[in-house]
Amino acid sequence: MSVANGNGDPEQVRRDIQQTREQLGDTVAALSAKSDVKGRLRTKAGGVADGLRQQATEAGPTARSTVAWMTREMSRKASEQTTALIRTVRRATDAASSTVSSQRTAIQTSADNATARIGASVRARPVPILAAGAAAAALGLAVYRRRRTR
Repeated sequence: MSVANGNGDPEQVRRDIQQTREQLGDTVAALSAKSDVKGRLRTKAGGVADGLRQQATEAGPTARSTVAWMTREMSRKASEQTTALIRTVRRATDAASSTVSSQRTAIQTSADNATARIGASVRARPVPILAAGAAAAALGLAVYRRRRTR
């Protein structure tokens, strides 16, 4: 039997054949992997999904701290606005109270003055005032009776 590699060692030929078969197997596997578009897409999609999961996992603590900070800020601002509103209402209440008090004093003074004038007028001329009061009472009684008879 003649040997093709020229050194005549059949064992060497077998090793060369085995090595060639392994290289051919690797080449076929590589070509098969390149032609498997569906498998490559699955692998790529899995990698993208893993990346997104990792980003979501990393974003969780950041989002929680941001929400906590925003909650504290909103609570602080609401508290400040409530305090300012309470101050404004108290000032308005105090101002209204003093205005009502001063108006009450003015009305009371005006009523006291009118009472004093009427009292002085009645003391000066009691008969015409009593006659006018009696006439007003009689007129009121007549109107009352007329309304009751209808």
